[in-house]
Amino acid sequence: MQISLRRDDVREDPPIRCDHRRGGLVAGSFDPQDHARSLREGANWLQTRRRLRVNFVPVPPVPIRADVFERRSEIPRFLGELGALVRMERLPVGDYDVGGNTLVERKSVLDLHSCLVTGRLWTQIGNLRKEARYPFLLVEGRDIDHGPLSPSSLRGACLSAMRLGIRFIQTKNQRDSALWMYRLATLCQRRPGPHAS
Repeated sequence: MQISLRRDDVREDPPIRCDHRRGGLVAGSFDPQDHARSLREGANWLQTRRRLRVNFVPVPPVPIRADVFERRSEIPRFLGELGALVRMERLPVGDYDVGGNTLVERKSVLDLHSCLVTGRLWTQIGNLRKEARYPFLLVEGRDIDHGPLSPSSLRGACLSAMRLGIRFIQTKNQRDSALWMYRLATLCQRRPGPHAS
């Protein structure tokens, strides 16, 4: 920011105006012509912005397939609010198919503990690995230790899953889960790269 003072205008608190030619603020007297020009330029800028907004191409909705059992959660609704086109169907593996050969298995913290105790998680992880090139395990809940397993056992299981190629995401709540999945879907479906189908 550049502030320059004119010799004849120096006093205790000179008024400050914007000088567009100099690209900065200039302390000095108020000039009505400069003010009128600033208003005109502002109006032109606003008209240009409105014109550009009309010319934007609408972004098509991001298709995401969700398992029918996910109807019980709020995530499909949150995904729809974010701009996803959610199709509910019976998925053979995983809870969400976000495209680009990417599947997401969603677990609450308590469900994760329960699946580890019963051994079901390893079957689900094996199926995810067979069906998807990019398998994700999304764990929903702030406190991952809120369950019957010890913190050490739980972390060991999560690290074992990661060593098997499972990507791990922890979210705070269902809205946060929807944000993560929507972002993942846009990356997998719209950008060229390792996740492109």
